[in-house]
Amino acid sequence: MNRNDDNSITYIAYKIAILLVLLILIFNADKIAPHILLYYYADNNYSDLEFMQAYLTTQIILSLLSVFDIGLIVVDYLKLKK
Repeated sequence: MNRNDDNSITYIAYKIAILLVLLILIFNADKIAPHILLYYYADNNYSDLEFMQAYLTTQIILSLLSVFDIGLIVVDYLKLKK
């Protein structure tokens, strides 16, 4: 592959798709947090505090990944603009 023709637009599109998936996961964190952080959620009776901690941890992790992805999109866009 030629170094000058690196398909930056394609990379930006992939990163935007990843960002959309992360945003969908952020908005559905209340449904996925127990399955990610509280194993055997249906079998055990977790308190509301434990559920809230799992929810907040999931929100923080997904938000940090989204910010990192936005940073990568900006860097690729600036490279493309040059």
